[in-house]
Amino acid sequence: PPVAVLESYFLQDCDGIIKYTVDPGNPKLSVDEYGVLFYNDTLIASYPSGSAHREYEVPSRVTVISTYAFENAVNLEAVTLPEGLLTMKLNAFRGCTSLKKVTVPGTVTTIENHIFDGCTALEEVILGEGITTTANYMFQDCTALKSVTLPETLLSIGSYTFFNCSSLRNIVLPSSLSSISTSVFSGCSGLTHVAYRCTQEEAPAITVGSDNDYLVNAPYVHYGFKDEDVISVGGNAPTCTENGIGEGLYCTV
Repeated sequence: PPVAVLESYFLQDCDGIIKYTVDPGNPKLSVDEYGVLFYNDTLIASYPSGSAHREYEVPSRVTVISTYAFENAVNLEAVTLPEGLLTMKLNAFRGCTSLKKVTVPGTVTTIENHIFDGCTALEEVILGEGITTTANYMFQDCTALKSVTLPETLLSIGSYTFFNCSSLRNIVLPSSLSSISTSVFSGCSGLTHVAYRCTQEEAPAITVGSDNDYLVNAPYVHYGFKDEDVISVGGNAPTCTENGIGEGLYCTV
């Protein structure tokens, strides 16, 4: 009989699948030209982890990416998430070890834990305006992560969000931020520059949980940060000091 209800974990650990096929008469399940499995047309149930495709654009009709949907899709280097996406469930992109950049649209209101856990090639993350919190373990063990853009709507950063992101050197914290949970920056051994968009007088109002030593002891801290304050350092570019601004300014290499 046709599937009536799709359980969250029914395809967990089904690594190596190249594509899904569905009986055209199934009223609930469907596939696209990439062999991606959909439920009720608006939920991605599973991306075939053995697919050789390196890029995938999530259709604009999709509002939910299900639990384990893209887990261990090791060939996937780029994914486009649509405006209108509402929910990203547990472990949705965990273990996508070739994924390099991701932009999470501001329409997302529910982000469950471990979304991008273990995406070891991920270098750049942009969280869209509208997002208010990050999930626990969201970017755990993303050891290549170098660039993070946090929105001015962000209120809290969940526990272990950037755990073991050892390549992360710089972080700009939005003025909207009120709490940083336990171990958010634990293992971020490369973190040297922290920039607060709020003033130095306002910064103590941000609650910082335990085991965030790399954040609180960062050698260079800047307050009242504005985007125009960023200076790129590399090649023949001058250093912050040579520009007469001082080493405490947020710099990128």
